[in-house]
Amino acid sequence: MLAKLHISNFVLITQLDVDFGSGFTVITGETGAGKSILLGALSLILGGRAEISGKGKPDSKVIVEGEFNIEKYNLEPFFEENNLDYDPQNTCLRREIIPSGKSRAFVNDTPVSLSVLKSLGEQLVDIHSQHENQLLLKPKFQLQFLDAFAKNLGKVKDFGGKYETWKSLNTQLSKLQETERTAREKEDYIRFQLNEIEELDIQNLNFEELQTELEILENSDAIKLGLQGASMQIDDGEINALGSLKSALSSLESVSRLSPAFADLVDRLKSLIIELDDINSEILNKESKVESNPDRAELLQDRMDKINKVLFKHGIKEIQELIEFQYKIESELNQLDQYSEELGIIQAKISEVEKSLSELAVQISTNRKKAAPKLEKLIADGLGNLGMPNAKLMILVSDLSQFSPTGMNGINLKFTANKGFDPQPLEKVASGGERSRLMLVLKQIHSSVEQTPTLILDEIDTGISGEIAAKTATMLAKMASDAQIISITHLPQVAGKGSHHLLVSKSSGGKKSETQLKNLNPEERKIEIARMLSGEIISEAAMINAEQLMDKN
Repeated sequence: MLAKLHISNFVLITQLDVDFGSGFTVITGETGAGKSILLGALSLILGGRAEISGKGKPDSKVIVEGEFNIEKYNLEPFFEENNLDYDPQNTCLRREIIPSGKSRAFVNDTPVSLSVLKSLGEQLVDIHSQHENQLLLKPKFQLQFLDAFAKNLGKVKDFGGKYETWKSLNTQLSKLQETERTAREKEDYIRFQLNEIEELDIQNLNFEELQTELEILENSDAIKLGLQGASMQIDDGEINALGSLKSALSSLESVSRLSPAFADLVDRLKSLIIELDDINSEILNKESKVESNPDRAELLQDRMDKINKVLFKHGIKEIQELIEFQYKIESELNQLDQYSEELGIIQAKISEVEKSLSELAVQISTNRKKAAPKLEKLIADGLGNLGMPNAKLMILVSDLSQFSPTGMNGINLKFTANKGFDPQPLEKVASGGERSRLMLVLKQIHSSVEQTPTLILDEIDTGISGEIAAKTATMLAKMASDAQIISITHLPQVAGKGSHHLLVSKSSGGKKSETQLKNLNPEERKIEIARMLSGEIISEAAMINAEQLMDKN
């Protein structure tokens, strides 16, 4: 339950500290006094959105701090999971907004993310404002409430997780199928490209040797003639290089016999003769291998043309690049063979998840259909207690043909407030006051089914008066035996039932208007309830009536 609330520098609130008691607390005050500001501040520590416009003094930070007693609500696992200190009697939630607009959140003085604060806040406080009556018309809310009553929320959460997995797998399947389809459309062309390259046998090709051989074949006559001419100049001509060198060697040897100083020249000339003779031998060897072979030349030229054509086709200049391109398209073709395997794996996973979803959907649906008539009776009884003895709400649970995030059911609420009239769609026939009473009954049922430490009702009693207001007050007081109920109300009957009464007022005595909150004593309560009955001029009858309303408490 909410024990204390501290607010600093928030809109019209300069500084506010208030203690809350257990049971039923009512909050009253004139329109515009700041009741909504109080709820806005409270929503901050429950993870609500922070607005810079909510700052009272722009150069000072906003601080909202709430102290809660949570020892009865089994929240220790949440604190352990989020590495937070667990203080069951004095758990503190704090929110700060610094002048720049940046927000900070704390739980027991430990900084936390807004999502953690919100997750904890949802387990501590349920704020119901007047506009939330529209939730009654939304199938998502209707189904969620039915599931809460049917103790189905765990199964629905489990289903939701599996549903997201199922959706993700189907997305993967669609993408892979599209990728495979695109690849299959290109398969014939890729195979043509690969065959074209494989025919070139570039893996076993020495491109430079091929070019050299072709050049020799294309110029064989000129090359042969040149080699023969070189050999003649070296050794075969009447005057040749080797003969001249040998004559020179003979002359040097005679000189070296006269003086050893010339022996080195002799050795060098001998080496030169040996090298030249070797060159000549190689020339003769190469010359003997050069022959005219037009067929071979044509074959090689054809191969060169095919290679150059493929290189040009793919915008490639080097053979190595073509080899790498071949590896790439081979990999693409290999991937095609893997698609079937990958698709099979994903489809098997989808089938497995679908089986689990189907089984869980049956359990969820069964629970919903069993719970619906029980909930209908409780709602009818609750509406009867609020002056609608002939009201009937039908909860129609239908079966869907496919999975949804919450199972395989749709829901439709039909309502009638009058005897002899068939129920019609809720959104068409329920008035604002009837929706308020219906929502109040749902809140009563929910508080008895789910442990919500604190339930805050913001003018949920709008649209009702007289005897119905008195019955509403009785219902709220009864609900307070199961949870802390804080009701912002304009009804004196409800205010009279409160165990604690807080008055919101706005003063304009200083430089700016300021919202204040006061915990009323019994006499002050009587005056405030009388004011609610008769207006600013409080009559004696109103005071007597107010006392009677309080005496019934």
